Amino acid sequence: MDDTQRTRFLATAALAVAVAVAAWASGIVVRDASARADTIAAHAKSPKQAQKEALARELNFKSDRRYYESRVARDLAAHGLAGVSVVEIARVQPFFDELDAPKILRPGKALVTDHLSLRASIEKVRFRQHGAIVAARHSVLTIKNRSDVPIAYFVRAGVADGRKCKARGARMHNAMALLPGEAAEVAVCAGRGAVRVEDVQVLETTPLGYLYFSRVPPSAVGHDAATGQAHRPAIKAPMCTRVPAVRLANALREGRLSWADVADFYTRHPCDDYQMPLGYRRATEPLAELPVVPPTGAG
Repeated sequence: MDDTQRTRFLATAALAVAVAVAAWASGIVVRDASARADTIAAHAKSPKQAQKEALARELNFKSDRRYYESRVARDLAAHGLAGVSVVEIARVQPFFDELDAPKILRPGKALVTDHLSLRASIEKVRFRQHGAIVAARHSVLTIKNRSDVPIAYFVRAGVADGRKCKARGARMHNAMALLPGEAAEVAVCAGRGAVRVEDVQVLETTPLGYLYFSRVPPSAVGHDAATGQAHRPAIKAPMCTRVPAVRLANALREGRLSWADVADFYTRHPCDDYQMPLGYRRATEPLAELPVVPPTGAG
């Protein structure tokens, strides 16, 4: 082998070695990158899992009594309410089922219960029909808190003859809670018919309970969409958007919850911070702890 051939051979051998080394190194890089990718994938979380963990952290933070007390104090100050202690909020809130059987109220007639007066009348109510605003006579039920305490209340009423109401206007009112002397004017149906009062339930609460329950969407306790649209508390506070209204309404319809259970929880808890645990029931003894939150790991 002459010098030229030897040089070419050495150059070729060197190139082969360089290629082999590069391939070997490349394999290490690929394997290392693949291992890192596998590690990242193993620790990656789905959006649903990440959201669940974030909510759990938020719940853990808001479960602290100090946070709850600071929130209560902030709400009392913001709305100029008389001081209400956590001890008072934790007390038993008396519940009353104030109607033994449905009552028919003809225009001008009234029904008086322990906490409410309900009076039927015929009045003009404005509503939208075929794109235009019109006024028509309606059966109206005026519900007034005649007691000396704030109340959460539930009244179901319809047309006396049982027919389905085909046209219904609305008058803005608080469909969830009433202060002493406060009244709600409920448009029952267009026409001049009598009113059938089917259900009357009342829960005595605190001024703060009045505020908190007024912020709960009426659909959460079984009211229809028209009542929800007419709900207009006198207080200037936004409606809650985090209340699981459909879940609660279904549980009420199926008998797994009562109106009093829902009212008792949301008169004690601000509905933008706390969701009602599925197992919560109206307290018949003073609550040992506030806030009431689901057990760790519960849905």
